Amino acid sequence: PEDLSIPGTYNFVEGDWETALPIMESGCGLLLPSSIAAKHRVKVGDILILQAVNGPIDCTVAGIGIGGMAPASVISAVVKDEFGVGGPYALALHPLPNTDIIAFEKNLRALAERHGEDAWISTPAQELQSVLDTSDQLVGMTNGMLGLAIVAAALGMVNTSMMNVTERRYEFGLLRALGAKHKQVVSIVLGEAVLIGLIGGILGMVAGLGLTVTHVMSYGGVGWGFVGMNLWDAAWQSVQLAFGTGMMGVLVTPIISALAAWLTTRAVLRGSAIEVMGVRE
Repeated sequence: PEDLSIPGTYNFVEGDWETALPIMESGCGLLLPSSIAAKHRVKVGDILILQAVNGPIDCTVAGIGIGGMAPASVISAVVKDEFGVGGPYALALHPLPNTDIIAFEKNLRALAERHGEDAWISTPAQELQSVLDTSDQLVGMTNGMLGLAIVAAALGMVNTSMMNVTERRYEFGLLRALGAKHKQVVSIVLGEAVLIGLIGGILGMVAGLGLTVTHVMSYGGVGWGFVGMNLWDAAWQSVQLAFGTGMMGVLVTPIISALAAWLTTRAVLRGSAIEVMGVRE
């Protein structure tokens, strides 16, 4: 608890360290995120029964808040044996001011070498780079899935265009008979495809912006520990990024639709009016 009481480490939504420390040091005390406290309908001073190794144990809610990079429940260390807690799996080391960083890292690496595969050292820069690499991989996977979705949509547009032209061959044949050129008839089909793609792109952008706002307003900054985050400001910034991507979709979808329609209609509508009409029973 003393470590968490360092200013800026833990932010209380309900309670304070004056009341929380005695509870955490005297027995099973809990520091809960707001979501967990709301789920169990408890407030500061209430008892929450937890399942320990040897059976249920009464724990007192010492405070409600959040600390670190993610919302996590904190159980006082004095009862760690009740829950079968082993040693720590990670240690965060912060060098004191005026520390020789090179010698500090050298000593740490020598310590890690003595423990072999049971210990390793990573710097904040390496941890950040790992997160960035993972994010890049996720972006690549997402773009790959998006590419497959575009291909599937294009194939769907090819199928739709083929059905449209096949069912309207007689209509297009009459247009040819009345003097319309092959390019003019193809232009009609391509114009319809462009309109369909444009409407689909706009609807997709609107739906994407709506999902972006819904996601930000639903999750906010709770997952990262930002309880007091201005959600509307965050949603507006996210919408601006999504709007740029959506506009690219609005510009690209008519082109894809027109290309799909052109590939299917250029051969079907080629020939004389009788050939375009086909045989009708």
